[in-house]
Parts: sequence; C-alpha cells; structure tokens
Amino acid sequence: MGHLDEFSRWPAKRFIETGYGEGRTLAAASQVYSECISIELYEGRYFDAVKKFASQPHVRIFHGNSPDVLKHILDPEISTVFWLDAHYVPADAIIVNGHGLCPILEELTLIKNCAWKEKPVILIDDWSVFRQHDQFGWPRFEELDAIIGAKHQRLPELPGCDIFGYI
Repeated sequence: MGHLDEFSRWPAKRFIETGYGEGRTLAAASQVYSECISIELYEGRYFDAVKKFASQPHVRIFHGNSPDVLKHILDPEISTVFWLDAHYVPADAIIVNGHGLCPILEELTLIKNCAWKEKPVILIDDWSVFRQHDQFGWPRFEELDAIIGAKHQRLPELPGCDIFGYI
C-alpha cells in the first residue's frame, strides 16, 4: 500500500484511527474520506495533531485512551474504515493501567459488538510486531481472530506493507 495511497480501495464515509503517531496515516486518509477521526493518548502528539489539522473541518482529533473514546464515537449507521494502531511506546512513558501495552482486543470487541448497518473494514498496523507478540507483550493473531473472526474474514497479507486486517 505504499504509504496508504490505496485507501480508495476501501470506500466508506468515516475513517477512525487509533494512535496518531506522526500523522502520515491521517493525512493520507483525509484525502479520501469525508469524515476522519483520530484518537491519541499521548498529550504532546494530540496537541500536534490538533494544530496540524486545524484547517480541515472534516478531521477531528480526540485525546484519550482509544477504547474509552471509541465507546462514544462508534456509529453503526456510518460506513467506517478503522486503522488500529494504538499501542503504548515505552519512550513516551505512557502505559494505561488495565489496558496493557496494546488495547487492540478491547478495540476489536467494541467494533464487533456494534450492530453495523454495513460491515466495517478493519486495518491493523504493525503486522511484524504482532508476529513477535511474545517479545512485545501484544496479543496473538489467534486472539484477534477469536474476537472478530466470526463476523469478519481476515484480509490476505498485503505485499509491501506492515498491515493486516479484516473485512
């Protein structure tokens, strides 16, 4: 997917990203989707995002823990593409008690439990890190599949990029 230049392959009205990072994903998505939402836990990155996207009214930035924010913004009536990339970086010294280093199991549970009018696309960054789950303390693929797999099919590995997902 180069750097996300193929978002148009997954048409939807809304794009929701968990984990802003440096903002490249949100910048690419903002060129494709009419509504973009980013959730960032780290305060410095949150303020950077607010500043960077201030002139784009179709982009909203939320500050907080992704599962806590997702509970309030999921709308099963709106076609949605998710980019799940929330994980805690030791250099930021942020680990949220009760959520571990990677909140993806909670994120997927919230998405699965929503009564979607149109099944969402779920893209998950850092395929290579999930493959090394023991080293990083992240969930195994089997755990992810157990949560979301009954309602979604796993995407085939996408060549040249570090993402996987469910449709």
